[in-house]
Amino acid sequence: MNLVHSTEGLRYVLYVNDRSLFGASHLLPMLQMNSGRLVGVFLPSKKRMQIFNNVGQTMAPQSRGVVDRIRNRISLVLRKRPQDAPKPRIMAPGRFDVVTVCEQFGIPVHIEDDVNSRSSLKTLAALRPDVVVSGGYIQVFSEELLGIPERLSVNCHPSSLPRYRGRHPHYWALWHGEASTGITAHVMDARVDAGPIVHHQPIKILDSDYYEHLYIKINAAVPSVIRAIDSFVSESKVAQEEASSADESYFSEPTDEHRRLRWHELDASGARNRIRAGRAFVEDESRRVFITTANLDLDESTSSRPGEIVRCGRNIVVATQSGCLQITELEVDGHRLFASDAARFLNLRPQACFGM
Repeated sequence: MNLVHSTEGLRYVLYVNDRSLFGASHLLPMLQMNSGRLVGVFLPSKKRMQIFNNVGQTMAPQSRGVVDRIRNRISLVLRKRPQDAPKPRIMAPGRFDVVTVCEQFGIPVHIEDDVNSRSSLKTLAALRPDVVVSGGYIQVFSEELLGIPERLSVNCHPSSLPRYRGRHPHYWALWHGEASTGITAHVMDARVDAGPIVHHQPIKILDSDYYEHLYIKINAAVPSVIRAIDSFVSESKVAQEEASSADESYFSEPTDEHRRLRWHELDASGARNRIRAGRAFVEDESRRVFITTANLDLDESTSSRPGEIVRCGRNIVVATQSGCLQITELEVDGHRLFASDAARFLNLRPQACFGM
């Protein structure tokens, strides 16, 4: 690939999953690049999404706050469009209509069952891209696809590569109690989420961050990453080599066993990390009870057995393998309840076992 030629009129093509806010949030900053222009957007078809969802579902509901933030930023740009241009629509659940936005800017959208098919590769080649950017796309690109762009293909992955390759890296970062994560833009090769580093945007994880909070931070950082890619291409920079493979890790779709709270196997910090990551649950008789927020109970010293309810009041305090957890909110039968209300509804009492 030629890395030294004029950046005037560079042609970018974007591959995103428009059902993911991480993917969709790449669109606006790519409309504002300095080094070139967006000439095409590829989206997965319903058929491709069904294949993807058969492997696993997204871990947590999309944040309405993220949707509103993206919508407001897009509206600032669209104010410059003709008065009769249609406004971008919010698509339930939690997505804005990428197709409508692209139509307003005259950008062709290609919805594909398989981006590695002969017809899709022909469509991409006809766009004569200099740079391909992938933001949360749900299919591994073939070497033939990666060879079409004149300059390079870049993937934006929401982790500090080479750690947390694979699916839902922000979930796993919380699950493991990490203090930081990031978004890594890297040159794509035949491997998954691997290749020389174009840019790394660090993101701090606070102890108070849950899945939704971290997801908001990740989406808010996407424009900075796109600007860094823009600068990288326009200044013909050289990508950095990957970090040592000794640091790498790969994770797939979380399962029920990753979300299940087994009090006798977890200390209080480990249990809370699973809760922060999302959809952590216990099984109480015939129903699953999801614990949505909790804190470490630093004041409680107990000899209670793991899983035993130490105290019920405003909060539910449960003993773990080591230490106690103070549960503040739960989800029961689809309803989110404060701990005191959930305790009454589930008839929880001190010294009883919470969860099987």
